[in-house]
Amino acid sequence: MLKADKITVGAILATMALTGLLGAIVALFFIKIPPENKEYLNIALMTLVSCVSTAFGYFLGSSLGSAKKDGIILNKADAKNTEETNEKLDQTS
Repeated sequence: MLKADKITVGAILATMALTGLLGAIVALFFIKIPPENKEYLNIALMTLVSCVSTAFGYFLGSSLGSAKKDGIILNKADAKNTEETNEKLDQTS
């Protein structure tokens, strides 16, 4: 069984959004859109563009590094708390 973390799931969703955007753009070359549906298409494409730009901003920007740093700090704090708890247990024994 595969174990997926938040980063992996986010990367998969970002890849799906990018693929959907590129597919929609390519489809525009081959499919004629009725004039009454152009506004809905614009809304859908802008939503995909927003999703892709947010994903790129996270994975290529500072947010991913910040999340990794937070994880490292949390792990160090947990290790320190575990050491202190073990020391207290040893003193009471």
